[in-house]
Amino acid sequence: MNRVYLILIPIIFLESCSSFNLQRIAPNYFDAYTNIKGSIFGFQNYLITRDLVDNIPYASLKLKIGKGSAGLLILEEKQAKSLTYVSADNVRFVLQNGKIIRTSGLDNNLVKIKEPRDSFKNFLRSQEDEISYYTYSTYDYPALIDMQAKITLKKLGTEEVEILDTKYYLVKFQEIVENSYLGWKVTNFYWIDSADYFVWRSQQSISPLLPIINYEVTKKPTL
Repeated sequence: MNRVYLILIPIIFLESCSSFNLQRIAPNYFDAYTNIKGSIFGFQNYLITRDLVDNIPYASLKLKIGKGSAGLLILEEKQAKSLTYVSADNVRFVLQNGKIIRTSGLDNNLVKIKEPRDSFKNFLRSQEDEISYYTYSTYDYPALIDMQAKITLKKLGTEEVEILDTKYYLVKFQEIVENSYLGWKVTNFYWIDSADYFVWRSQQSISPLLPIINYEVTKKPTL
């Protein structure tokens, strides 16, 4: 298990810490890093560039919630197959195989989700163009335990995707999520590297009460 202990320290302390000054490492880091609040509350967008990301010594992703602006999240923890990204105001997103499986710091948090493991990897290796299965999601407020959703996963072909001036050729997946009892039906998308099954970009709706979440990986973690 690898941890980036820096992220666990409050941002006020970071700014005053002389022994580990991220502003010296990446002068514009704090503006982008704290902007996750902008993603949620609609603050002014901050330009996230390749130079900015390359000067930060941690894996990162750019994330946008609903119609808000984009914010930069930093990899806090790596455990087995899950990756935890965090903002300066302690909003966390836990990803596993590119899917958001847990959140904290939002108004309605995804506590856990039960689904088949390695669904993208197994699907890419198969000869099928479409598969279906069920997931069970638990949320904290309002409390909802094991909400069942039918998942229909479909391959849409290969696309050229550009992230911060770098081009990737990725397999695009469409994921339809449906709960007929709640009248909730959304379409998610994932862009995946067929060589190592890494998800570089995604558009996901993880809750009937949250806007759509878009993210793209700006610096890939060591897997």
